[in-house]
Amino acid sequence: MKRKYYLLTVTQTGPDLNPGSHFITHGIRHLIKLADPEGLVFEMSLFSDHPNHWKAVFAQADAVFLCGNPRYDRSNHPHWWVTGVWERFSEARKRGILTGDLYAGAASPLPLEPANDDAKKLLSYERNRKTAQAARLLDLVVCRDQTSWIIAKAQNPEARLLPCSTWWAKDWLNVTPGVPMHSAVIIPSLNANPTGIRALVARRHLLPANRPVYLVAHCAVEFLLLKELFPSDPRVLCLSDPLSLMRFLANCSHIISARLHASIPALSLGVKVLPVAVDNRAQALSLFGVTPVPYTSILSGNFSDRFFSGSQVTTPNTDEFVSLFRKKIVSQIKKPRGAL
Repeated sequence: MKRKYYLLTVTQTGPDLNPGSHFITHGIRHLIKLADPEGLVFEMSLFSDHPNHWKAVFAQADAVFLCGNPRYDRSNHPHWWVTGVWERFSEARKRGILTGDLYAGAASPLPLEPANDDAKKLLSYERNRKTAQAARLLDLVVCRDQTSWIIAKAQNPEARLLPCSTWWAKDWLNVTPGVPMHSAVIIPSLNANPTGIRALVARRHLLPANRPVYLVAHCAVEFLLLKELFPSDPRVLCLSDPLSLMRFLANCSHIISARLHASIPALSLGVKVLPVAVDNRAQALSLFGVTPVPYTSILSGNFSDRFFSGSQVTTPNTDEFVSLFRKKIVSQIKKPRGAL
């Protein structure tokens, strides 16, 4: 009987949704496929509760996982995926279904701080404390940055820190490195103000002069701001579709990227990347041996223009996740919950 896994994630695409969230899930699907080639993977929305969806989960799932997105930030905003979802997970466990959190991250504003200091500040928020406590009962916890790992392992000592799953999104989408045809400046969602965007785009002189340079937004609101700021530039793009974005990145020679989940997929495709940190989510780059430039340094003009690629990047392997998933999940599934 095939094992069945549910992923709580972003299930739709569109100009208002970040394709980077899909890249997280694409990578997770690829990794689970390696760990359990015969397993079946389903997706359901993490944005709100859907009782009928959960009825289906309870009827057939062997394991359910919350995927990606910042798990901890400096707010008490009651996102359903870090408030109500834990009640659903508790009900799942009562029914013998395994639960986990895959590639969780933290998001704190600049300046970048040591992970221990950042973790302490995040835990001053009640919502984050409750989220951390929920990790204690999970069967599998994987974090993508030091801060979230410090928080999670204090509750669940077996929580693991692994390179962000977006590295393997290309494998799930079957996109391979292409012929370098263009370069790009990819603007952020956070701190996407006119002054900051102009400062970022002003650095396009660092990109090769012999190829067209595109100004890229992931979502409609940033795209419209780009169009307003650069109305005569014919190379302003909104790439909200994950596959289109990945294919575009595959044909880049260089990018200046203020999006973590453009930087990592681009690095996986061999693109030369100058990564820009808009918040501490950029900690995830350290697991690839990559040091980002703080956004504030772009504003001040005092920054290193180092592009990372090839031998400068620590290439992750899949062995650790595959071994962990088989040990914590596949081997712990006691009996099938019914055939499809």
